[in-house]
Amino acid sequence: MFMNIPSVSKLQWHPFTVTSSSNLEPDRLSVAIKCQGSWCHRLFQSLSSSSSSSLDRLEVSVEGPYGPASSQFLRHDTLVMMSGGSGIAPFISLIREIIHKADQQQPDTTASSKLLRMLLICAFKTSADLTILDLSLPFSLRPSFHLRIEA
Repeated sequence: MFMNIPSVSKLQWHPFTVTSSSNLEPDRLSVAIKCQGSWCHRLFQSLSSSSSSSLDRLEVSVEGPYGPASSQFLRHDTLVMMSGGSGIAPFISLIREIIHKADQQQPDTTASSKLLRMLLICAFKTSADLTILDLSLPFSLRPSFHLRIEA
């Protein structure tokens, strides 16, 4: 999706990947923003400055999201996801969607219920970049799937 934040720049639009799940969090839209470049630095400064600590509202224009929503990954019992840096963002959304699907399943004693296994392999430039996992992934994981992270 593309975002414009007039308080940062009236003309610039920047692409971001949605990290939230509309099913798990219907009233929230979250994106991962890597603080790289002057626009992102101005946004970070605007949001983290002491004068904006009482920020109640931020005007944002959104275009998108683009691309089809796909649930084809749900037909597999094992997922291997590989990413580098901010490329982890689409996988965060996918994991959140799987959490939602697991919550929606009724306790089932039939053979059709299966354990979903996920392996997330991610590379980051610095260990500080790992904080995106703490901030983005709910680690109160359900017993209906297993998530292993190798960073």
